Amino acid sequence: MGSCIITSSEFLFASNKEMVRRMMGVPDGLDHVCTIALGYMDGEKPSTPQRNLDVISYI
Repeated sequence: MGSCIITSSEFLFASNKEMVRRMMGVPDGLDHVCTIALGYMDGEKPSTPQRNLDVISYI
């Protein structure tokens, strides 16, 4: 199973905040903070190149 957290959805739906709250069934007094997409891949998992364990990436 894969997942993806979408934190910018608050900005995407900022103008329609009440509509999104109704659609998602968010109770009064609570706010939508982020969206999480969950699901299984449709098909085979693509192969990934081997990682160089001597390389460190800082973000």
